[in-house]
Amino acid sequence: MKVHALHSGALAIAASAAVFCASSAAVDGVFGILENTADELADLLGVDEVSPAVAQVVRALRPVYEPIKAASRSCTDGIFPEFNEVNDFNDCLLLPTRLVRRPGAAPLLVKQTMSMSSIWQQSTGSSIWGGGLVLSRQMEALGAQFWASKRV
Repeated sequence: MKVHALHSGALAIAASAAVFCASSAAVDGVFGILENTADELADLLGVDEVSPAVAQVVRALRPVYEPIKAASRSCTDGIFPEFNEVNDFNDCLLLPTRLVRRPGAAPLLVKQTMSMSSIWQQSTGSSIWGGGLVLSRQMEALGAQFWASKRV
């Protein structure tokens, strides 16, 4: 009986992992749906406009979207610019948390406080920018020996 329960638990974990991976891959290419939902959704779908009702449904999914987006490659690796050609914000800047993976170390979950409602009251240091992720990886790639006796 215990083996069967463990087996069911393992299947549940595997199924959850598969759903999470598929969800993460699905949101990886989403750029800025949090700031300007209707316009960004129309761009994603390749249509001129989406109805306000559809945009509202997408906004209602925000609590599900945010943790999946935070763990997606586009956020953890900083592969998108902070703004697109029409100055929409990259969603990764506006997430309440950002996952930072580090080679050889446990990942960090960093709280961010930048939001569209308070963007002009917040410091740009209240979010992790993609350029910071890229720079930190470049610095880590140089190795500890490179930085020995240097002041940074």
